[in-house]
Amino acid sequence: MKKNVWKKIGVMLAAAILLMAQSVMTFAQTDVLGNTVTNQLLGSKSAEYNGRIYYSVRDKIYSVKKDGTGTKLVYKAKKGQGAIGFSELCVYKGTIYAIYDKNPGTDGSNSKLVRVKTNGKSYKELATATDVAVVNGKIYCTKASLVKEEDVQYMQPKAICRMDTNGKNTKTLVKKKNIELLAASGSRMIYSVKDYDANKTTIYCCDLKGKNSKKLASETAGVTGYAADENNFYYAVEAKGVTTVFKKVDMTTGKKENILTTKNFTNSFYVEGDSLYATYEDGMKKYSLSTGKEEAVVNKDVTAGLRGIHGDVMVYEKYEEDNKANTDYSIYLGETGGKKIQKIGAYFMS
Repeated sequence: MKKNVWKKIGVMLAAAILLMAQSVMTFAQTDVLGNTVTNQLLGSKSAEYNGRIYYSVRDKIYSVKKDGTGTKLVYKAKKGQGAIGFSELCVYKGTIYAIYDKNPGTDGSNSKLVRVKTNGKSYKELATATDVAVVNGKIYCTKASLVKEEDVQYMQPKAICRMDTNGKNTKTLVKKKNIELLAASGSRMIYSVKDYDANKTTIYCCDLKGKNSKKLASETAGVTGYAADENNFYYAVEAKGVTTVFKKVDMTTGKKENILTTKNFTNSFYVEGDSLYATYEDGMKKYSLSTGKEEAVVNKDVTAGLRGIHGDVMVYEKYEEDNKANTDYSIYLGETGGKKIQKIGAYFMS
């Protein structure tokens, strides 16, 4: 009798251990992103995968180790680059997903969602789109149509869609004119809708099915940057003159508050713990969210914005003219604490 009892207990323990293991596996496999939410809200201009940082310079995609060594050309586009070239990079299971402007000139755009292996092979266009994120093996993107008017062409965003990583099984999640996917994680999407006639930007969050939409903010002034942590959404709004107001919204309760007012903000910021890091004409500065006071000038070189944050390393831009190379913007790899590591690219802002 005792043997049967202990046998039953052993079976129950084995089942419990198996269930726990399955739970751990399930947890470990959820929320696998092609880029962090922080970097998505910075525009996905760089992404990290297997210890390397991937970034674009016009019609080329490069990768570099986090210590600044081993720079590689991953892929060079065969034709077109428009005014931007590659943008919105995500890397998922050895494949880069990006937006590529294949317009042959700078008088318009023709944006495509594309993919290419991290070894530079198997390049493919998947859709006409303007934004992309990858979450748990699914692509989330802003589908758009190409509009041609006289001598110019442009993209008309029309819906946020989900598809498989091969571009198939597309499903429309949120359908609105002038919609923009800002970020997607394992639990929610954040998107904006612009009304150009009213000069208004409205920001929403919803689940990954496009349901349970909640308005986070609506602004008639220019919105110049976004950030988020687990519970809150942050954005920067132009005020009078060169003044910028940073605002916070609790994504659960909807509570809003102004957290910081500064001058000469350029275009990018991110939040980490109680600190807000923002870029200005004279560099990147650190502010306390609890006091609203400036704590330090972190890096005087970050004058043209952030490309991405990768642990203790960041990719940033500096306005730096080089007449010989015909470039006016440089791309650097640096420590988030301020130390410059290496220049990794340059381009001319057309």
